Amino acid sequence: MLRSGLLCLLVVVVLPTSVFAQVGRDVAERASNRGQISQGQQALERDQQELQRFSQQLGSLEQAVAAGDDAAANAALAALGPLVQTEVGQAGAKAESARREVAGGMSETGSNRRESRRNRDDSDAFGRTDDDALDAGRDAMNRMDDVRDVSDEKRDLEAAVARAQRQQQLAQGLTKQPLSLGNAAGREQAAAQVALLKEFEQLMRQDLTATEQEIAEDRREAGEDRRETRDDLREADELDNRMRRETGNMGRRGR
Repeated sequence: MLRSGLLCLLVVVVLPTSVFAQVGRDVAERASNRGQISQGQQALERDQQELQRFSQQLGSLEQAVAAGDDAAANAALAALGPLVQTEVGQAGAKAESARREVAGGMSETGSNRRESRRNRDDSDAFGRTDDDALDAGRDAMNRMDDVRDVSDEKRDLEAAVARAQRQQQLAQGLTKQPLSLGNAAGREQAAAQVALLKEFEQLMRQDLTATEQEIAEDRREAGEDRRETRDDLREADELDNRMRRETGNMGRRGR
């Protein structure tokens, strides 16, 4: 009897802390997700503007090369240089951000595994199994969401790193010497620069599409986080009711 009473007392003290700590983590995850969506939207708008400026300057370069206009070609090339360097810096920052998201996703997966164990301990401690199937179903759905989210984040990381590396390579191939279109060698060099910059532009478009996809993924994850918060609040309410019943039973046994 004493052992049973001590066990129940331990459950009353420890499990509520765990449950409400999980709810707190859910709230923090939702806030983080909202921040990611906001940052993603800002990055998307910035990238759209930068791509527009880049495409305009690249168009000017192509026209100048076709017309054999050295001055106009070199002016456009000079304007493109800083845009390339800015994009390279941003690509590196995005790859680093993708690494942090993978780490965060792995951490959330571990948190949900611990929550699943807590639900099992909850049922074992109180000898109640009436909501075990519901808990197990919710936990299984959360685990599936976590696996998908981490898989998406790892895919995004690989793509971001590949784009950043290729953009860095292309930036290194950008000539620092003035173009001279009056001879075949000069025109060949100019054509190579245009081809290089066109590939760079394509990578910028891919990055723009990736940002749009990431925003959609963040919004989906926000919906999952809302559902998990509801599940954890429901679990906290269930545990509170069990604690009240068990505390009452302990009091009656003590009389």
